[in-house]
Formats: sequence, structure tokens, C-alpha cells
Amino acid sequence: MISWDFALKLLTLPYTIIKAVLEYYTFGTPYSRTNREFKNSLYKNVLLSIEYHVSGNYKKQNLKAVVYQPITKVIKKFKSHPLASQLNNFGKKFDKYSYWIHESDKKDSKVLIYMHGGGYMLNMFESQFVFISALHYALDDHAAENTSILVVDYSLTMFDQAYPTQLFECLTSYSNLVKAGYKDIFLLGDSAGAHMALSIARAVAYPKEVEEQFNHYPKFKLDFDVCNLPQPKGLLLISPWVEPTIKPKVPNKRGINTWGDLGAFDTSLGDAYAADNDRAFINNFLNFTNTNWEDHWKNVEPLNNGNNLMIVGEREVLRDGVDDFYDIIKKSGKVDYHTEPGGIHAGLVYVECLDYASKKGAKRALKGDFKDQYLKNIIFSIFSPFIELPKTYLILPSPIDEIIKAIVDIFPVNYDDGSLAPAIVRLAWHCCATYDAVHKTGGSNGSTMRLVPEITDEGNFGLDIARAALESVKQKFPQISYADLWTLAGKVAIEYMGGPTIIWKSGRVDCVDENYVPPNGLLPFAYKDANHIRVTFTRMGLNDQETVALLGTHCLGRCHKRFSGWEGKWTKTPTKFTNEYFKVLLNESWSQGIVPETGKVQYYNSDSSLMMLNTDMELLRDQEYYRWVQVYANDKEKFFADFGAAFSKLLELGVVRD
Repeated sequence: MISWDFALKLLTLPYTIIKAVLEYYTFGTPYSRTNREFKNSLYKNVLLSIEYHVSGNYKKQNLKAVVYQPITKVIKKFKSHPLASQLNNFGKKFDKYSYWIHESDKKDSKVLIYMHGGGYMLNMFESQFVFISALHYALDDHAAENTSILVVDYSLTMFDQAYPTQLFECLTSYSNLVKAGYKDIFLLGDSAGAHMALSIARAVAYPKEVEEQFNHYPKFKLDFDVCNLPQPKGLLLISPWVEPTIKPKVPNKRGINTWGDLGAFDTSLGDAYAADNDRAFINNFLNFTNTNWEDHWKNVEPLNNGNNLMIVGEREVLRDGVDDFYDIIKKSGKVDYHTEPGGIHAGLVYVECLDYASKKGAKRALKGDFKDQYLKNIIFSIFSPFIELPKTYLILPSPIDEIIKAIVDIFPVNYDDGSLAPAIVRLAWHCCATYDAVHKTGGSNGSTMRLVPEITDEGNFGLDIARAALESVKQKFPQISYADLWTLAGKVAIEYMGGPTIIWKSGRVDCVDENYVPPNGLLPFAYKDANHIRVTFTRMGLNDQETVALLGTHCLGRCHKRFSGWEGKWTKTPTKFTNEYFKVLLNESWSQGIVPETGKVQYYNSDSSLMMLNTDMELLRDQEYYRWVQVYANDKEKFFADFGAAFSKLLELGVVRD
């Protein structure tokens, strides 16, 4: 029997749905206005509005009646999903508490243990199976082949199973993996699952402390020695729930609107987990913001060696707590901390995974297509190397979040159309475009535009403004190389202006020897023909489709006669990343003209408000280029996906890491 207040919420659902639909098609919902995941999906906006409407009522009787499903039932149902089709031994029981999502045939495989969120109250849902299954396909082929994925079905507070039940069960499965011969174990969790991942990491790093905990509870007798357990190789924490019994402040420290977030606005879930325990006694495994680095985290290896990733949504109600915990562990630890713009609590699990829940979406995942997926791409580009590559290969310079914030802070200026972001994109673009795929010279590595002769290349005139603006960031964060800074700034600028997610990896170094600086004249010349464009981009190792996609950056910024001799903007929204460039190129009437002050030839639309260069017009004259112009003009999502992949590739040209 459900409670009357929960019944009332169910009865008022039609109002919530109608409201979400009307907002979506008018001024936007709080989701669609702040996060790109919601901009083109009515379904996501309505679904999250419904979930938010019914959330916050966590009475056990309601959850048992409406929500609860045993994991065996969910597994049975999900086995028919396309994502499960290529997973080895999906749903096979490993021990009393855990099940395989994918069991690698490799005897020495790594193991990724996933612990689901839900405040320790809710069971694992199908959406979480979509998330963890899709993650297998997000890894590169070699990593996927050599990585097993296990989920722990810990007991729920819904059935009055409180601390330390969940810690005991998860730690037991961890120990059983070690007994089975697995040596390299990674911990992944969202929300409460991330809380448990941190709890296990602490338990293994501080074995005497956790043994003291269990000695206090005769019911929970460990049949293994925690001292003999190896520490986890890495931690992936999605919206970690770090202070379950501390009520978050609303509004938060940043004053950001948290309406619609699915994080816990009160302590009811945390109180059910702590139950009647002495909270001072269990504190070090309960509220992590009441701990310190020296006494509680210093021995946790993944926090020392950088094999970790912590992700939080910008609009999370629990973000203050995560920030406070980050402040504790970053003082001496090496922590990769990412904030998803406009993101909500555990957005990867609750939102992005929806793209792969359908059969059509599952086919994308099976092909490894995770383009324009913010969090999945972070995992792909950062966490996958923890499994297969040396640690130093892709570790971002700490504190990356502060560097990104400092970059964003330089964008609003009294320059052009009120933003320096388009010029930053041009800087990143040009520092990569000197690459020669045959001779392996040029590219973004080295930041050679600082040196002669590249700094004098006429194609780079005007970029001193962008370089000078980024100098303030470099001075504040001297640990990042110019080469990494310029390319990272390009990624940030594109995403800031509404473009697709760009995969960026650190590790570039700055060149100090002018002998390694590429010659001038390697950048595309705007007055030349399609053959010149093709030769230039082929030299960089880019095909026709990638060429047209990359030239789509002409949706941004403008030409300046004082720098190049040409004058004007390509689109009416030069500070927004769109496919408008291709639409304008196709649909406007263009006539050749001359810039009076410089004599340079360019093309004007009918009212002379927009311009095109000869290379732009060549995209209409060349049959293969023209085909892609048509595709991108008519399919924004296709353009965003292809551009994201091409620009990510561009940033890597010429980069060699140790």
C-alpha cells in the first residue's frame, strides 16, 4: 500500500508532463537551457521532469510497492537487449553478492567493479545496466578485450539493511576476486556507489581501521585478511555522495539553480544507511568531508598516483560537498576533477545512457560510436589508458578544472562580437595545421608558433591577441605547457560556444629549438582552389569529409582587413557553434567583390552583411566537397559528430608521448 502523499504525486503527473512539454517548445526547460544533452530531446526533458517530480519521497513502503525489482529479474529482462548480445557471460553469478556484466577470456584480465547509486535504498535499474554495458563498448578494442566488468548487488536499506552491510558485501566480493587470481581491480561507482568505491579504497588502505569497524559488529565476520588485499588500481567516481547525513545547502555556494537535480535534498537516505549506528564511530566510512588527508586518505594509492577520475554536474545539489571533499584530497593527492556544464547528479547514468537504451542507440554503441557524449568521452580518453597504458600517458595537469575555468574567464572581452572564443579556436586550429603526415613534422606538439619563422607566417597574423590572452592562464598555471594550453583552450572554446564534445589529451611539450619549427606557407591559402585545399589537408592526413567538417569552424568569428586583408563574418551568429555556415553557403546568393582598402577579392551575400572567401566557394564547386556541405547543412547532429571526431584528431597531429 503506497502512502497518500506519494499517490498524490502520481496523480499530478499529467501536470508535470504538460508543463515540461510546453516549456521545451517555448523558452526551454531548466534542463534544455543548461545542458546540451537535453537540447534536442523532448523525451529526456519529460522523463527527468517526471523523475524529479516523484523523487524525494523515499518511504520504504512506496519503493517496495512501485520501484523494487530483484537483480535477477532485471538481468533476465536485459539479456534480450542488443547491448548484452556481445558480452561474455552476461548475468553469470560470480559470488553471493555479484554478477558478471562481461567476463573476459583473458586469464590476466583487469576487472572493473561497478557499484550502482540509489542512496543504498534503490536497486539497480535497467538504465544502469545500459550504462555499464555501453561502457564496455566505449573502451578501445584492446582494453575491452582485456577488461572484465562485475556489478555488486549489495543489500538495500529499503529492507532495513544498514551500515556496515553494504561495505561487508562489497569488500567480500573484492576479496573473492583476489582469491580468484585477479590482481588489477578498478572501482567504479555513481552516487552511493561512488561512496562505496571510496569506502573500499579506504578499507584496503587502512585495514586495521576497517577491522576495528567489523569487530564492533559480531554479525559481520571477515573470512579474509584485509591486510593482504591489493589496493585498487584506479577509482572512477561519478557524482560521489560524500556526506550522506549532512543536509546540502540550497542554494549552494555558487548560487546555481539546482531545480530538477536528482541528488538528495535531505538526509533521509543517509539516515537510513547510518541507522542506529554511532555516527562518530563510523564517520570515516560515512561523511568524508569530516575527514582529512593525513589521517584518512594519504595511504590510498589511486589518489596519490593520479589513477582516478571524479566527475560532478554543475547543477548538482550535492556539489558543495563534492567540492569540499576535493579540497581535502587535492592538497597532496593527484586528483582528476571534471565538472559537466549544466550537468545534474550522475548525468552519465541517468541521462547520457538513454541514448543507448533503444535498439537504434544500442547499434551505435556496438559500433563504438560515442561521439558528442561528454562523460563517456572523458572515460574513453582518460580512464581507458589507466587500464592499458602507462599512467603518465594521458593524465591531465592538475588542477584541470581550475585551468578550464581560467580559460573561460578570458572569453568575454570587448573584441569583435564580444567574445575571444572564436580567436582561441583559430589559434588551436593553426597550431595543429602545420602537420606533415609523411615526414612527421609540425603539428600541435612544441607550440612552435612562439618561435621564428612560424610566428611571422601571414596566416597567423592577429593570433598574438589570443596568445596574449592565454598568457595570464599560463602564468597562473605554469605546469601546463603552451602546447597543451592552446589545444585545451580550443576544446574549451568550442564546447563553450555550444559545439560538440572534443576529446583532448595532455602530454605535449614546448619546443625550445628553432630548428624544429616548420617552415611558413603550410596553412591553407584562402584565395586558392579546391586542389590546394585537398593537397593541404591530405598532407595533414585528413580526408575530404574531415576537411569539410573542419572548415565548418567558419561558423565562428570573422576576418579582419588589418590582419588578412579580408573583412567580415561568415554567419550572423559568430560566437555560436552551429551548422549555419553550411546553410548560409548553400542558400545565400553570392557575388564577387573587393575589399576597398586592401583590394582583396571576396564574396558578399545580397545585402553585403556576410562574406565568403574563395576557399569557401570552392566547397560548392568541388563535387565531393559539395556533397558534404549538403549533408552538414541538413543534419546538424551529423556535423557535430563528425566535427568532434575531426577536431579531436586535429589536436593530436604531431603529438608523441613517452
